[in-house]
Amino acid sequence: MSVWVQDTRRANTFWPAIDFILRDRIRPLFAKTKNPAITSAGRKNFHPQALPRFDLEPPAKPWKTTGVYVAAVLSWILSQYQPEDKTHFEAHFQLFVPTILAMVDDNNLPFKTKGCALLTQLLQPIQKSDSGILRRTNLTSVFEDAVTPCLLSLPSITPEDRSLDLLGEAYPALLSTLKTAYKGPAQSEKDKEAYTTRLAKILRSNLISSFHHVSSGTPAAGSTASFPHPRLSTFLLEKITIVINELGIHTTKYLQELIPVLYTTLSNPFGTAHPPLLLAAATATQAVIKNAHPRIWRWRGEILSGLSSCWLHIAEDSKDSAELAKLKRELQTTLRVLKLVLLNPVAIADVAEPEQMQVKENVEKEFQELVDADAELSGLFDI
Repeated sequence: MSVWVQDTRRANTFWPAIDFILRDRIRPLFAKTKNPAITSAGRKNFHPQALPRFDLEPPAKPWKTTGVYVAAVLSWILSQYQPEDKTHFEAHFQLFVPTILAMVDDNNLPFKTKGCALLTQLLQPIQKSDSGILRRTNLTSVFEDAVTPCLLSLPSITPEDRSLDLLGEAYPALLSTLKTAYKGPAQSEKDKEAYTTRLAKILRSNLISSFHHVSSGTPAAGSTASFPHPRLSTFLLEKITIVINELGIHTTKYLQELIPVLYTTLSNPFGTAHPPLLLAAATATQAVIKNAHPRIWRWRGEILSGLSSCWLHIAEDSKDSAELAKLKRELQTTLRVLKLVLLNPVAIADVAEPEQMQVKENVEKEFQELVDADAELSGLFDI
């Protein structure tokens, strides 16, 4: 295939062949799959007409029956665009949009998953060539509206394996959409604000909310939080870390929602049964400390308690695995970052808050008190 691509590119017949495949072979398969959110030209429809709510004869979808090869073909075609192929890509863009959105909107989870993966691929040539076609077509909100419902595919309605498959493609597709639309060389203050606002919504309405949904993250008094879907909880914490690093200093606004999630996870006495979950929580805690450092001193008690509890639960575990050894190193690194932040308070309006200075002076004392309370913690605080 690579030889054919090289030969046809040299002969200037490659793109006419791709154009034929997209227009005459793939597009007819989706002819009866209508999407009111977009026009026939592949742009946002500002005056959409709702489709009938009930249809006794649902439209045929040959791309799900006789044309199951479509996703693989589209993926291969999208991988062929280079930055110098910007003109060809923009000419074909309208042919990709309806097909990809049809998959994302489908009720079948595997097709939804393929659609989200293709959407991420569709955005890559835009980023590489610095194309403005996403803005010109006003499709950012259309892509967001299509992908966001996928984030609700959670247990118990959706099996954990299927949920992980779909969310593993949906979150990257959504974040890539936002980056493509609002980040870049020409990013304005308005773009920065829009990017931050949308990231914050994903963090609060989707990631944190989903984390609580799949676990008893807010246990009743006297009970212990449980994680019946540890792989999914781990996945959500990993995505939380990504979003926090994108939010940067704006993370400070959401500490009251983030810290309980991290504390509940790190302090869980059964967490060592699934070390990746604890490792993801430690990594997320580092991200929170680094990005929200001006206000971390107010939450040091919860953070120290979570790190200490996790360390003690590892000590109680009879296993001596490489995973737990890695987790211990990550906890020590997290504590180093916390100590560095506490020893370097950030002045607000050129004046450090008196409480911050007091915390700075008492850091070593507070740490020593914890070690005195349980000698097992000496390994954690030996930094």
